[in-house]
Amino acid sequence: MVLGGIAIGLVPRDPPVTVRQMVADGPPQAGVLAGTVEVLRPNRFRLRDQTGAIRLETCPSWYRRLPLHSGEQVRVQGELAPRSRWLMDRPVFIVHRLRREAGEEIVLRHNEGPPPWQRETWRASTLASDD
Repeated sequence: MVLGGIAIGLVPRDPPVTVRQMVADGPPQAGVLAGTVEVLRPNRFRLRDQTGAIRLETCPSWYRRLPLHSGEQVRVQGELAPRSRWLMDRPVFIVHRLRREAGEEIVLRHNEGPPPWQRETWRASTLASDD
């Protein structure tokens, strides 16, 4: 059992693609990007690599405050948002998990479907209406 856990930790991660490759024509795709973060405001970031920049969709700051700093190198796993969700025709990458340069991994979404904070919003509004 322990050996299996070690082997899983040693499996190489998917290699990152460039922003240009991610945004290339075609249907939205899942993948990994790596680059430098620019903080736009709390929990709003832009990732820049040698080929371009893309806005990162993470989570609301009330759900979890992400402690990223401008200039920090990160690796993000997720998917390109459908074109209808782009802002002013600029691409958006929906982050499922990110790894900071120090190695800390932050999981924001576990699987397909709504993100956890949408369920939290639903619960909060249900509880408020019961009062």
